[in-house]
Amino acid sequence: MLNHTARALAVLAGGLMWLMVSASPASAHASLLETRPADGVVLSTAPTEIVLRFSEAVGTSLGTVKVLSPTGDRVDTRTITTRAADHEVVAPLRSDLAPGTYLLLWRVVSEDGHPVSGSSIFSVGTTSAVAEGDAGGGGAARRLLGVSRLVAFAGLAVLLGVVVFLSAVDRLRARPRRLRRLVTSATAAAGLGTAVAFLVQGPYGAGLPLSDAFKPSLMSAVAETRFGTSMLIRLVAIAVLAGCLLIWTRREERWARYAAVATGVTAAVATSLAGHAGVGDLTWLAVPLDSLHLVAAGTWVGGLAVLTTVVLPRLPADEEAPELSRLLPRWSRVAVTAVAVLVLTGLFASWREVRELAALPNTSYGRLLIGKSELVLGMLVLGALGREWVQRHAAQDQPPVARLRRSVAWEAGIAAVVLAVTAALVETTPARSSYSPPFVARDRAGADRDIEVRIEPARAGLNELTVAVTGPDGSPADVAEVTARAVHSHGPGHDSGSPDVVSVSLPRVRRGHYAQPRLVLPMPGRWRLELIVRTSEIDASTLVYRVEVR
Repeated sequence: MLNHTARALAVLAGGLMWLMVSASPASAHASLLETRPADGVVLSTAPTEIVLRFSEAVGTSLGTVKVLSPTGDRVDTRTITTRAADHEVVAPLRSDLAPGTYLLLWRVVSEDGHPVSGSSIFSVGTTSAVAEGDAGGGGAARRLLGVSRLVAFAGLAVLLGVVVFLSAVDRLRARPRRLRRLVTSATAAAGLGTAVAFLVQGPYGAGLPLSDAFKPSLMSAVAETRFGTSMLIRLVAIAVLAGCLLIWTRREERWARYAAVATGVTAAVATSLAGHAGVGDLTWLAVPLDSLHLVAAGTWVGGLAVLTTVVLPRLPADEEAPELSRLLPRWSRVAVTAVAVLVLTGLFASWREVRELAALPNTSYGRLLIGKSELVLGMLVLGALGREWVQRHAAQDQPPVARLRRSVAWEAGIAAVVLAVTAALVETTPARSSYSPPFVARDRAGADRDIEVRIEPARAGLNELTVAVTGPDGSPADVAEVTARAVHSHGPGHDSGSPDVVSVSLPRVRRGHYAQPRLVLPMPGRWRLELIVRTSEIDASTLVYRVEVR
């Protein structure tokens, strides 16, 4: 039958899954906007607390903030709280901080379940040697979480497909044993994948080894998060859904059908709440549309699994033609509807997570989305060929099904790869959060100096400001001094609690090149950049630019 084809597709799907789980860790949605004290600052008096301000709400149940003295001792009180609608994390410090340089290590969990971590330093009175420390960790848990997502997605898609197939296409009374085996296998995959995702979220979020996954305190902390609650709900829904399907396939029970539909929708909603749809703007619309997207994907992908494993395995010649002539036109109509819903809801999700066309080729999320779209397009072509085959041959007494079997097998194989890409997308920061085109401007300073000004990544938080100066012949040329001042459009008196004016100098890096790698723009919005280029001891040019900071 399809042994060679199936093996090739399994190798292809496995290779993509390996790429997914071995890729570099994804950043979280939340990004650090400001630390107080600021990174690298030398204070005359010791601070009483550490404040971390983020672009989005963060959770601290799995997080930590550590402050290490020059000798490596912890000087924080080991307690952290949040304020400002969970956008600020506060860690009190001991009152006996000695002079020297302190290392700040922090790790929190963004609303989408991904951890974000970092470090900075500040000094009290004078600088000194810095203790060693690392805020990272949880790499093994991250890789296992990626695999568990893929396994859970595949199992849930098959279960949803079985529900729709039984409801809208056929009860498949002739082969209940094959159907029950498919339901059992899909349930095992969905349940195991969900359970593992819940368990490894603790080590992943807290940056701990996998051996800590079964610690009661860690599991309790995960259960308190949106991700953990969603996974527990999905796990219960999968168990109930599987039970209803097994009852439904054994005897006519209307309540089992209705319960299977309800629990399938519940599992889809829980999955959406745990992913990108559950955070950011327009969640009231994104969650139901993403849930509908999952149901449509399950209808298509799960339906292909039913066809491949239950319907299309070779039948006796006298049974094959009548059954296929009855089933295939019904499935074709259902598949077309599912594809239409899939495309429409996918377009909304793509717009919400990308927002700008330029972000598609310039972000990891955008490139994955392009790859997924190409794979789905391939499935659409194969599906269209299969539909055309059904329309031409369904009424024949002996339809040649060998070609259809190959087409469905390839379509199912590509669907497996699409699921792997989808799991990778869940682990990747959406393009709307990661895309940051740099600010670039060209101007003239004085009578004979051309400059290029660049701010990268032009996002709230840490940026690099560079100025390249060239002379009349186009070669790099030095100037006496370059300084800059950035003023937020809110102007003086704004009550954000963050400075509205940031002044920096740009040291000479090499001939004609001046840079400030630690320009901190603490809030998004429109900033006025005032660049002062002193071309000689007595001549200077002031250049003004409007910079949109995301």
